Amino acid sequence: MTNRESLRDRYEKYWPLTAKREEHIKNMLEKALKVKVEPYGLGAMSTERIKGSAKENGCDTADPDLYVTEYDFFVEVTGPIPHYIHPKDALFVNPCKVKNARRKAAKAKDVWLVHVLDRNGIRKQIFDLVGDILPKEIEEILSSFCLTDTARCHLGRMCSKTRSPEDKESLLDKILYYHEKTKLVTKRKDGENSIIRCFLMDESFAEEYLGKPNVVLRSLGEKFVSVPSYDKRIVSFDDMIACVKESRKP
Repeated sequence: MTNRESLRDRYEKYWPLTAKREEHIKNMLEKALKVKVEPYGLGAMSTERIKGSAKENGCDTADPDLYVTEYDFFVEVTGPIPHYIHPKDALFVNPCKVKNARRKAAKAKDVWLVHVLDRNGIRKQIFDLVGDILPKEIEEILSSFCLTDTARCHLGRMCSKTRSPEDKESLLDKILYYHEKTKLVTKRKDGENSIIRCFLMDESFAEEYLGKPNVVLRSLGEKFVSVPSYDKRIVSFDDMIACVKESRKP
């Protein structure tokens, strides 16, 4: 089996999630720019398993997901698969995506990376795993409010490893600990909204992040470019739109 097919085997179950993210960002772009946005890269906004390589299907390797014709720029939609990544954690980008963006930048084509951090799903996992042993008070609190980012990350990581009765007891103990420390839930209404962060993958970005030893080996056995969350080039979705409107007027 080729490495390409091995990766497809590994990620196929997540394609509905990634396709949903791509659709969401496409809709946001169309609403903000009032233009049509088209799927671009191989498999963009699709859950279909496509045979062959990108080049065999008329695409460049690691092409971005979306293309905005009127403004002539591309968007790569990405984000972590687990729900327990913290907003302060680094953003990870496939080096092939940065190299592709670099090639397009050489042709005066901008590629923006839009990183979507989903923050929902952990409460449901908690109820599925330990709902039968949750104290009534905790059950009501979790039903009424959103998890804090810290609790979401730590409890989400525990949920992913919970198998035995002992694991469930440990998960419950951690939930009670966070409750005792008043760090379990937040009353913010946006507590489960996705966090969207954007940056332009231009030549200066490629030079900095492809040229440093911060390409790390993750547990999946793949290498990613690690972009710290405090990088000042990371902007909000609205700021990206403002930049696009200013620099690439149709």
